[in-house]
Order: sequence, then C-alpha cells, then structure tokens
Amino acid sequence: RGAQEEGAAAAGSHHRERGLFSLTYFYNEFSDAIEQAIVNGLRIYRNSPGIEISDGVESELQMELVPGFKLLATATWLLKTPETFFRESRDLYSVSGLYDQDSFYGSLGAYYHSAKQTLVNNGASKQTLDSYVVLDLKAGYRWAPTLRTEVEVLNLLDEAYFTPTQTSR
Repeated sequence: RGAQEEGAAAAGSHHRERGLFSLTYFYNEFSDAIEQAIVNGLRIYRNSPGIEISDGVESELQMELVPGFKLLATATWLLKTPETFFRESRDLYSVSGLYDQDSFYGSLGAYYHSAKQTLVNNGASKQTLDSYVVLDLKAGYRWAPTLRTEVEVLNLLDEAYFTPTQTSR
C-alpha cells in the first residue's frame, strides 16, 4: 500500500498473572495508495487519487497454560475498506500452541483467512476465492545458544487454497 498518512488506535488490555488480553480499534488513511488497473489489456499499477480509509478491530490473547506451554490467539475484523481492497481477507483468525522446555521447542498453528477476490478476464470482472484454514507445525532442539536443529512443515494437511495475485498468505 501507499504511504500511511494518519493512523489512530484505541486500545484496552487486561493482564493477569499468566495471560494478557487486548482489544484494539484501528483507523488508517492512505494517500497515493497503489492500485491495480487494466489499460489496453495490460495490468498496470498506479497511485490512486484521493485518500483511502480503512478501519477495524484486533484482539489478542496470550496465556501460559502450564510452564513451558503458551497459547496465542488473534482475530482481526476489517470494518471499512476501500474499493481497491478486494484482494484481502476481511476476517483473519489464528490459534497457536507454543512449547519451549529445556532445549526442545515447537509450535502448532492454525490460520484462517476469509474469502477474498481476484481480477479475472483481463480485469473486466472479479472472482471470489474461498476462505481457507492452514495448519503449520514446527519442532526444534537447541544444542547451544547459537546452534539449533529445526523442522518446519507449512500447510501440514496440504490444504488446496488460492490467493489473489499480488498478495501473500
């Protein structure tokens, strides 16, 4: 996206001995945002005129369930987005279990992305892409502070999903 002109956030959080919960409202104004357009059958990128506005709510929960095992959960809901924002999910959720005990560590995470759209027919129309969930797994062993062995499997269940052009998972 283009340069962020102004951002505002109102946040609240609650902290307990073994956990933290936060809830944040955010508001962004972008000037000169980059937009995608089709000109003479070619896809181009240009700065859009005017200001684009987005806002939403984010929440996060961090909690140590037992020594060495933490839970992290996040949620993001986009409330208002500009017309050029169609390639992005409006709802994002994640839940991760993190283990770190002695020299062993690991994590298992689930990540949800709601439906989004992509341009088709040389930009003449939009196609909706399904929402999806991806599971990732990581395990490792620390031999020394600067030496470790690690294995990571992304998309553990080999879920087939599609993302629009010019966006990342």
